[in-house]
Formats: sequence, structure tokens, C-alpha cells
Amino acid sequence: MNKYIFPRYEEYWSILEAAGKRTIFMSDGCMDRFADDVMACGATGIVTEPHTDFKALSRRYEDMVLVGEGDVRALLRNNPDEIRSMVDSMVETAKICSGYFMCIGNQIPWNTPSEAIKLYLDYSADIAHR
Repeated sequence: MNKYIFPRYEEYWSILEAAGKRTIFMSDGCMDRFADDVMACGATGIVTEPHTDFKALSRRYEDMVLVGEGDVRALLRNNPDEIRSMVDSMVETAKICSGYFMCIGNQIPWNTPSEAIKLYLDYSADIAHR
């Protein structure tokens, strides 16, 4: 990654930056080991999955964009207390990070209970605003 990938990111993203564009890096899985490298290459933010430590990233990069902290497993279990707790935690992270988007990072499959999705969206609408 350090020898072949990150130098290309830095090169390509500098072209975008020179044109006034921002780069938001998207990756599956956990970004904990690579987030600092990606940000050093010039990314404005990261879209990833809830396996990443979003609060730690928020503390290191106050002005970054972060997307994907919500976990579909909480929705699939359809436990209202767990869903509210997840949203509360996401809002906590959003208070640290200026560019936070409420998002289920590991996607919402077809078999997710609709009442769980509704609770997530409704509760987010109630408390997730600046």
C-alpha cells in the first residue's frame, strides 16, 4: 500500500484538488489501520462500515467527512432499545465531527424488518440535527 497505492492516491487526488474537487474515500471493512494514510493522501473524508472506530477518527480529524457508522445488525435484531442506542452513539460522534452523515454503513438488505428501519429513520430525524 505504501509503495504502490498511496502514492497514486496522492497523485490523482491532487489533480482533483487542483480542480476544486474533494475526494471522499470509500472502503468496505475496518479503516482503522489505513485511515491516517488515506487522509494524508488528501482525502476529505471516509465512507466505510461500522467496524471502524468512528469516534477515534472524529477526534483526530474534526473537519473530515465520515459516513457509515450505523450497523445493520442492530436493525436486523429489531430491538428498539438497541436501535435507539446505536442512533444515540452516532449522534455523539456527529457532535465531534463537523462532516458527519447518518448512514447504515453495511447496507440495509431486503430482509431488514421495516419497523426497525422506520424506527431508525424516525429517531434519527428526531435527534440527529445540528
